[in-house]
Amino acid sequence: CEKYCGKLLLLDNGAESSLHYHKEKQETFYALSGQVGLYIEDKGYMLNPFSRPKTIYPQQKHQFRGLSDNIVILEISTHHSEEDVVRLSESKSGD
Repeated sequence: CEKYCGKLLLLDNGAESSLHYHKEKQETFYALSGQVGLYIEDKGYMLNPFSRPKTIYPQQKHQFRGLSDNIVILEISTHHSEEDVVRLSESKSGD
């Protein structure tokens, strides 16, 4: 669909995504399995299969941290483009 997309994100225990933001993209995340720390601006949230989905709006700096094994995150978002991503740090691999 031209207006939105979906994908599964797999994250290892101890891994960290880059700290980044999107100029235009809006994303909603839901943990299908495992536990994930989601940091938006200066606030931390726990995502797991029992938590509510969390939406990130354009310009909000955010980052994931893997807190368990077997992490699968469902992302539903507006269109993705690498030109829309502003990375403030590098990703780090986990276990």
